[in-house]
Amino acid sequence: GVYRFASTALGQSGVAFPANVTLRGAGRDLTRLHVIGETACNLLVAEDQQRIAIEDLTIIGNAVSAPHGSVYGIGAAIRWILTERATAGVSGFALRRVHLENFRCPYWIEIQNLSHPKYELEMCNIEVNDLTFTSRPGNSIRPENLGFNAAVICIGGHNGAIKHVRINRVSGNAKYIKSGIILYQHINDAILDYVYIVGAGRDGATDNKGGYAIQIYDSVEKMASIKVSNAIIRSPR
Repeated sequence: GVYRFASTALGQSGVAFPANVTLRGAGRDLTRLHVIGETACNLLVAEDQQRIAIEDLTIIGNAVSAPHGSVYGIGAAIRWILTERATAGVSGFALRRVHLENFRCPYWIEIQNLSHPKYELEMCNIEVNDLTFTSRPGNSIRPENLGFNAAVICIGGHNGAIKHVRINRVSGNAKYIKSGIILYQHINDAILDYVYIVGAGRDGATDNKGGYAIQIYDSVEKMASIKVSNAIIRSPR
């Protein structure tokens, strides 16, 4: 069926996931999660939790971003985050047979290691398999600004390593956002296989300000073992 989530009720915290949970629909055409309302929010959020899977459903956003200041950390369909409060690493995140559309935020799927650097905590064993997505007009944030992202997937090892990433069979229209997939900082052992991205940044970026189908970026010299194979990139900016 169709499940509607009021953006005012979700807020930045969204629906909080505990550990060891699988959210499974009846299929992308049969189970739909809709965010409704005019407030910026997150939908599915897991902080400092592990062994989480989301499968067999469609998620549709309300295309609303934070009106003032930084928009990072809000607006996502799915967030798996290791926070600064964490005292142990986490393992196990899977996204299988999911369709996404109509989000307006930096990252539709956000996987970030934001733990305190002194602990050197790790996130590992990430699987994204058979993901489809559709961007709509207006989904990009600040098209003229190189420093603001708008991507379907971002996996970022800001304050600690993210290891063993497998992204397989990801396809969709990124025309109205800037980027398809971002791997950012301290990613070790990642494979992107059978990635098909159409129109990245065509209408989502201006003057080539940050429009990438696939962006692999490291300024801390800690990224290693990244493989991209069988990628098809059509009509990028």
